[in-house]
Amino acid sequence: MPEIPTPISLNDWLSLVARPTPVWAGGSVAALVCAQGWALVEMVAGLAQKRDPELDLGDQIALAQRGRAELLSLSSADAMAFRRILKHPGPDSFLPATEIPLAIWQWAQDGLRASEHPGISGYQPARWDSELARQLFHTAAASLRTLVDANLPHLHESDQAVIRERVRRLEEGL
Repeated sequence: MPEIPTPISLNDWLSLVARPTPVWAGGSVAALVCAQGWALVEMVAGLAQKRDPELDLGDQIALAQRGRAELLSLSSADAMAFRRILKHPGPDSFLPATEIPLAIWQWAQDGLRASEHPGISGYQPARWDSELARQLFHTAAASLRTLVDANLPHLHESDQAVIRERVRRLEEGL
């Protein structure tokens, strides 16, 4: 099965999602939403650090950059995993299609923590941007929970137990 190329522009992403096909759907969109949240975190952190060079937000900026890149990759991976389910439905194809949303969900949780950094959440000129980032992370996490729950019945019982434990840890913010 050929790899799915990563779209270059936002319009390319949206065009893929808008097609009347089941591939490039919920998980891919949740990854894009989460990447947008990270872009906002990076922007606010950059603005705050620019305004006050004493703030050391370099780690948050680097994490945001890594998150955006990883989430774009996960968006493509999710599309590829769902394509495999369509061709060969079964527990072995549903497991990667469940693990990828969990990885995206983890980035949403990490984004929530990063957006709560005092240098980011306390930067008043962009407080609405950091709040929007938090809302995007919450929305992505809730959507991903739904996807994981939908996939669980298709997994082997042993995999279900592992996934449920990962979900518990994500929900507890571990």
